[in-house]
Amino acid sequence: MERIGLLGGMSWPSTIEYYRLLNEKAQAHLGEGHSARLLLSSMDYFDIRQHYPNGWDKIYPILQRELQYLNDLCPSCILICNNTLHQAFDAIKDKLNLSVPVFHMADLTAQHVYQKGHKKVLLTGTQYTMESGYYSNKIAAHGIEVIVPALEERIHIQSMQQSIAKGHATEQFTAAFEKILANYLDCDAVITACTELPLVITPTITQLEIVDPMAIQCDAAFKFACAMPS
Repeated sequence: MERIGLLGGMSWPSTIEYYRLLNEKAQAHLGEGHSARLLLSSMDYFDIRQHYPNGWDKIYPILQRELQYLNDLCPSCILICNNTLHQAFDAIKDKLNLSVPVFHMADLTAQHVYQKGHKKVLLTGTQYTMESGYYSNKIAAHGIEVIVPALEERIHIQSMQQSIAKGHATEQFTAAFEKILANYLDCDAVITACTELPLVITPTITQLEIVDPMAIQCDAAFKFACAMPS
């Protein structure tokens, strides 16, 4: 396989998950003892996070610089290891001088739920992701109804996400999500549109299908990297 470029550091627990997922794919598809060929560029997310939610004009040049740096290391493709930053990527992609493709979490996820035939999905993520309409609009464009948790649940999810991003994924959080998801069993699936949430939202706590944008993104990039000549 060719090298996959990861723009990580947006939270260290979820960046580790990218490394785990891609290496598990390498062993499953290439054989025992194989490792995924990866380039990790870990940025200081504080430089971007301090400008949320309204300082997008300051975020754009930071993301552009980080993507250009990773691109210049010559991976076969790039994964942005964060859901929210794909909104910034959409705003600057025409200005970028990248020589490799970027596998887009939100677009891939919207295509996935459409191809699965889902009619109604629950969107979870950071409070910004749940409320901004960015993710919802991409999915709704395929004729799919998108539900977000109630306000008090969104606030609770945001609080838990912030703790998980610091490395504190607890059984209490898993139990809390089990209760929240039980309120939306009329949906076909739940989308974990935050890279920390798959650490606590698992098939053991809900009968809903779990749609994990991180896993979808990794799968697409792995297939691409393996299809390229080595």
